[in-house]
Amino acid sequence: MPRESTRLIRPSKILDAEKFFIIASEGEVTERKYFNQLSDSDIFNREGKIEVCHIQRPSGDGNPIALRSQIREIKRDVNYRSTDELWIIMDVDNWQHLLEKHGFTFDSFIEACEIEDGAQVLVSNPCFEMWLILHLKKLSDLTAEQKEKLLLNEKEDGKPYAKKLLGEITPGKRGYSGKPKASIFIPHVYEAIVNAKEIAVSGDKYPKSLGSDVYKIVERLVKKQE
Repeated sequence: MPRESTRLIRPSKILDAEKFFIIASEGEVTERKYFNQLSDSDIFNREGKIEVCHIQRPSGDGNPIALRSQIREIKRDVNYRSTDELWIIMDVDNWQHLLEKHGFTFDSFIEACEIEDGAQVLVSNPCFEMWLILHLKKLSDLTAEQKEKLLLNEKEDGKPYAKKLLGEITPGKRGYSGKPKASIFIPHVYEAIVNAKEIAVSGDKYPKSLGSDVYKIVERLVKKQE
C-alpha cells in the first residue's frame, strides 16, 4: 500500500515509545496539511504524535473490503499498540455508492471497522470541506439554497460546490485552493467543534445530512479551553 511516510514505524524493542494518533484519509493534500498545521499549533495538547497516512479508495467499483485490508496493514507497519488510536476519515461523496454496490451501508461498514479492525471511522457529509466550512460558519448561517447545493455537492465553475462555497466565505473572499491555511482555520478550531456538535444527531454513526464527525478526533488533539 503506498504511503508517503514511514516515520511511524516503531521497533518492538522500544517499550516507552510515545502514543500515536494515526489519521488515515483518502485525501493526500487537504487532510494532511490541516492536521500537520494543528500538530504545529499552540492548541495541540501534545499527548501523543499525530501521523497522517494515505489510504486508497478501491478503483472503479472495487470492493470496499480493500480499505479494511489497508487498515490492518497500517497497524502492522506501526507495531500498533492498545494505547494508540487509529482514525479513518471518509467522505459520503466518495464512498456511498461504492458501499451500497457491495451490500454495505455506512453504518454496517463503520461497525465492522470498529469491532473487527479497531479503527474509528469519521464521516463528513458531503466531504472534508464540510469540516472546514464549520470553522467559519454555523450550518444555520447558510441559506436554504446553499445547504441544498452543498448536500448535492455538484460542480459549479469547475469546482465541487463545497470548495466553491468555502472560497466564498473565506475572509476576504480569497478563494480556496484545496490547501487550508493555518492562519484562517486554526484560530477557529474550537468554534468548529461546537458547530459540528450542534448539528450532530445522537445515536447516528455518521451524519445522514450535512455535517462532519471530524470534530471527534480534533477534540482529542486540542487543549481543553479554560
